[in-house]
Amino acid sequence: MEKAPDCGVIGFAGGLDAKRNFLWWEGEGRINLSDGLTGKNDEYWKFNYRNHKYKNPKNEMYSQVVCIDGLCQFVKKSVWAEIKYDEESFDGFHFYDSDFSFAVAQKYKNYVLLNMDVFHDSMGIINSEYIEKIFIFQNKWNKKLPLYLENSITKISRLKIIRSELRVMVEIYNLCKINDIKIKKYIRQIGKINGKYFILIFCLYYWTKKICGKIINILEKI
Repeated sequence: MEKAPDCGVIGFAGGLDAKRNFLWWEGEGRINLSDGLTGKNDEYWKFNYRNHKYKNPKNEMYSQVVCIDGLCQFVKKSVWAEIKYDEESFDGFHFYDSDFSFAVAQKYKNYVLLNMDVFHDSMGIINSEYIEKIFIFQNKWNKKLPLYLENSITKISRLKIIRSELRVMVEIYNLCKINDIKIKKYIRQIGKINGKYFILIFCLYYWTKKICGKIINILEKI
């Protein structure tokens, strides 16, 4: 923070882009941590330290990202005085972290620290409230999404961007089914955020993938 005047938020897990269909961990990320459920015995520690998530292909100490997970966020007082949590839109447990770090990323550079072992004493939770907050985030930042780091967008083709957006749509769709969110509501959200033509593209992509998956399973059993 002292060396980089344009430093925004520093954390331990983050994503290099914020897609229009947003989940911070989807796509290329930077992370160095182990996580698990609450517990203190020796077997627990050994088990969860095996659950080590590490993404640092360039072997960096600090890697620039867009959004940062809320397990830990450091920020300078001057930045905090300028940009605070949106407690009106994100008043619960979910998405305050992505919203805050995304807001900071509009003016500053966010970083993930990667040379330190961190234990996250939680697996996190994804429920219906989390999905509702996804929709709020999309609606709030629709004109700013997607956001890619300048040094990464030049390497990504338009086709790859659409394909990555579709993959996240499928993941959110599956989360909606698991958490009893009405599918019609999510389909409307896809049209609202991506344009109505994307509803058709999504449906074709989803069912093609599902049918191909079933065919592969049948062939493997022969």
